[in-house]
Amino acid sequence: MKCSGGKSMKNEGNKHYSIKKPLILITYAILFYFVVHHFATFLGYIKSLLKILTPLFIGIAIAFIVNLFLRFYEKKIYNKILKDKEGVFKKLRRPVCVIFAYATFIGIIWIIVNFISPKIVESIRTFTNNVPAYINSISDYLYNFTYQYELSAEIINKMMENFGLIISNTSQFLNSFIPKVVDITKAITTSIIDIFIGCVFSVYILISKEKLIKIAKKVLYAHLEEEKAEKVRTVMRKSNKVLRSFVGGQLTEAVILGVLCYVGMNILKMPYAPLISVIIGLSSIVPVIGPFIGTVPSALLILLESPVMAIWFVLFVIVLQQVEGNVIYPRVVGSAVGLSGFWVLLAVTVGGGLFGILGILLGVPTMAVIYSMYGQYVNKKNEEKGIKIE
Repeated sequence: MKCSGGKSMKNEGNKHYSIKKPLILITYAILFYFVVHHFATFLGYIKSLLKILTPLFIGIAIAFIVNLFLRFYEKKIYNKILKDKEGVFKKLRRPVCVIFAYATFIGIIWIIVNFISPKIVESIRTFTNNVPAYINSISDYLYNFTYQYELSAEIINKMMENFGLIISNTSQFLNSFIPKVVDITKAITTSIIDIFIGCVFSVYILISKEKLIKIAKKVLYAHLEEEKAEKVRTVMRKSNKVLRSFVGGQLTEAVILGVLCYVGMNILKMPYAPLISVIIGLSSIVPVIGPFIGTVPSALLILLESPVMAIWFVLFVIVLQQVEGNVIYPRVVGSAVGLSGFWVLLAVTVGGGLFGILGILLGVPTMAVIYSMYGQYVNKKNEEKGIKIE
């Protein structure tokens, strides 16, 4: 009788499972049908949801950046100064370090707004005011060039037409740049509520990050088998480590490179030092192609002022890039990314082609995670087969 009852319960369980699986498939099919045939409505819902969650996304982004300072203050300063202290000192570690981290973050923004931005605007205005002089200078050069080599009138007119278009477009861009900055500032001001709420979110995230991680673990293990959950955790830990090291390293490298460029240009008495230093610093955030992106327009700006100075600038940037590649990058970013030049270039190319600027910035850390995880998988499979490749 007992055996019969157990068998009956087993049959009921199998029957329940056999009914549940088709129901799940039918549900997914209905959802898929709705998404395909009401795609515009579905996108509208997604956009509305993303708009509602904007403060949370801002908070996560701020928390990620501020966490770089927080880790420094906790591990490098607070733990060393008060490493033997317990009780209240241990409890105060997180709040005190969060305050210092935000003070550093706000201080950097304050320096950018009050010291760097005015100099950049001044450089742009100086260039805009000098455009007529540059046009006259280049026109005289082209006239002498065409006269010396006896070019036809048609070629001369075509050259002047193209040159006029270049100067006109450049001047229009620079004249509209400052109003665009103002418009962006206004947009940020109108979104001040989202930013404020995002800052509040970021504080909660940093204060309670261990608790949030614990909740995420519980949810993960509740919905996945233990082995799969461990694999997900491994990928997330690796992704966090690589992304944190890459972003922190690239930003630090950009600041160092920008400062060195500014100091060097002032020593060499080169024009537009603030503007060009910012261009070089920001472009260095982009791996591989960043230095070229920053150097070309910067050299063209100086070329309008002095061709000889432009040559010296290119040589100066080459030296600066050698210092960056051999001294700054290995010490700041280190081996966290762990990719050769080939894979970095591939990551930048594919990421940029698929997702634009965001793909270029995130392509390298994403490739680093995939390369590392897949490398571990390949090595494990080869070990299981007893294959050793040297």
